[in-house]
Order: sequence, then C-alpha cells, then structure tokens
Amino acid sequence: MSPLIWHDGEFQALSLTGEYRLLVIDSWRHRHGKSFGLGQHAARFNTSVAAVGAAFSEQQGRAIWQWINAHLSNPDNRSLELFPRISLLDFHDGTTCIGFEVRPAPEVRETTTLAYRAGDDRRVAPLLKGPDLALFAELKAGVETAVDDLIISDTDGACLETTTGALALWKDNVLVLSDRLDKQLPSVTLYQVFQRARETGQRIEFASIFPDDLNAGPVWFLNALHGISPVTQIHVKDTVISPPRHPRESEWISWWWAQFGAYSDDGEHPDLSAFA
Repeated sequence: MSPLIWHDGEFQALSLTGEYRLLVIDSWRHRHGKSFGLGQHAARFNTSVAAVGAAFSEQQGRAIWQWINAHLSNPDNRSLELFPRISLLDFHDGTTCIGFEVRPAPEVRETTTLAYRAGDDRRVAPLLKGPDLALFAELKAGVETAVDDLIISDTDGACLETTTGALALWKDNVLVLSDRLDKQLPSVTLYQVFQRARETGQRIEFASIFPDDLNAGPVWFLNALHGISPVTQIHVKDTVISPPRHPRESEWISWWWAQFGAYSDDGEHPDLSAFA
C-alpha cells in the first residue's frame, strides 16, 4: 500500500512514479482515537527532517500534524488500535515529499526477549529513525536464536539500544540509562519514563551499560508501540541472562497506558543530552 502524500494542505492518495527511499520516519501507537506523546513524535520528526536538509515551514509543520491528529481521531478510528507512520520520501530525481500511512497495530508485546550483538556498529544515522531500517532487518535475520529484538553495541561492547526500541536498567533501585546519547535515537518512550522517574523522586544515573550489567537488575524494553515491556531473556553468546522483574512494573506499565488522551503534551523534543 502506497503512502498518502502531503499536497495542497492535506494528505492525498496520489500516484507515485519511480522508486523512493525512506529518509526519515516516525511511528507511534494510536489507540481508540487517542495518543501519548504525539507532540514529542512531531518534534523528533520535524527536527530529523531539518537535519537531512528538507525542513518545512513552521506553518506547514503545524498543518501536517493537525491533519494527522484530526484524521486519527475521527469516529471511524475510535475503536481501533493503529500504528501510523509519517515519512520523508526521497525520489530518484532528487525530489522529496511527506508521506503518511495508517496501519493496524500488532498485539502489545507484554514481555520481550533479546539477543546481544557484539561487533562493529554499522548504522549510518544513529540519531535518525529511518535510514538504517534495511540494516536492522539484515541484522535480525542473521540471529539464529528466536528472539524479539537485537541489542546494538558500541565498539567497546557497551549496549546502546535495540533495533526498534530503547533500554532501561534498574540497579539497586536506581534507573540507569545509557550515557552514549550521541549514538542513540532520541526515544520518546524513554523520555517519558525518565520524566516520570524525575517527577516521582526516583534516582537516575547515566552510565555505560555492558552485557555483564544486564543481570544486575530488571531490564525494560521501551518503545511507542509496546510501551514498557519487561525483558525476560537476553542471549549473550552461549549465555542466557534472565533479568529479575521490577516489583512495581505493573504500576509503571499501567501508568504508561493510562496516558493515552490524558493530556496534551508540550511537544518537547525527546533529547536527554541536557540531563546526562
């Protein structure tokens, strides 16, 4: 199914000629006509589009996201679980345009299994969502163990993120986040968890996280499709790590899902660099 194309102030079903590639994408869960952090996804997408030299005006950006929000909130979508995607399309002739797709959301993954990949980091744009999709598919296809996702490591072996989400480690009741933010996608869901931890007085540390640290406490997989998904197994070479479960994980998970439609976010960019 071809994406709708932004044209004359709305997304339209236009005929696309020629091949194109995805320069930038963003996606999120939209459930029963409501979202959580749509403004933060918009800020990340707009910033990423500008980073690749295809920035649009503030007025155009506002119109795009208002159209999306109105479309997803219409009565036909209020009983559905959706996984929309906005994208910057780059055509062979050098032209670009904004595309939009409304896709059904898969079932929520309540827990997650991971495999750790050691080796060279072959990503070309760690801070952007989109350019490395083909690489991620290739890496996941090369994993022999049946797992949900793959941990990407830095050159010294430190864990950075997975191909589809962020990681959070709990150690001695401290929320530990990777300090290598210049090599990770700014995660909206990680930002949301970080903000709640701050608001509730939780101690937070930024540090390098190595495979040996992954059995020090609960590990969470985070993204805008599955929310907070506790990691139950991590395959590291011939070893299988089974992180313990967080005693308050149900509270945190319930909090995240309760935020859909609960308030209008401020549209902050989910960059944690200022806090690390």
